[in-house]
Amino acid sequence: MDNDSHISVVKDLYSAFGSGDMEALLGLLAEDVVFILPELPGVPLQTSYEGKDGFRQFLADREPALVYTAFSPGQFFSDRDHVIVLGRTEGTVKSTRNGFQYQWVQLFEFTPENHVRRIHEFMDTHTLVSAFRERDEQEQPPPSARDSKKEQGPR
Repeated sequence: MDNDSHISVVKDLYSAFGSGDMEALLGLLAEDVVFILPELPGVPLQTSYEGKDGFRQFLADREPALVYTAFSPGQFFSDRDHVIVLGRTEGTVKSTRNGFQYQWVQLFEFTPENHVRRIHEFMDTHTLVSAFRERDEQEQPPPSARDSKKEQGPR
């Protein structure tokens, strides 16, 4: 398949994802598709989802946890059987009500039949992990030198 055809499939996948058309989305995936995410400590998502049932599980896992307010694929690059997409996402974590926004890169690999065989997402993991923390658990800035001297008391 040519590069434009692969990019068209990825755009169709994003369109089906955005409209909630599960049958169209699954029809673009190979039976043995693998979706890989980075490790996200404290985020209720696995690092790998395998097969179409695994992809359904990914969608089910994120539903109770996240609300997306923006999902914006930007630039598309294709070479042979791969497509790379640069984009950004915004949303809110349901449990903490903390907002998040991050840029991402998604790498798609295709079968000879022009189905998506692998999706590998790269993102700023710190942004999403931090949004899952309660506000009082958010990282605090280190105390200043003056504050640490106060804690030590007189010498």
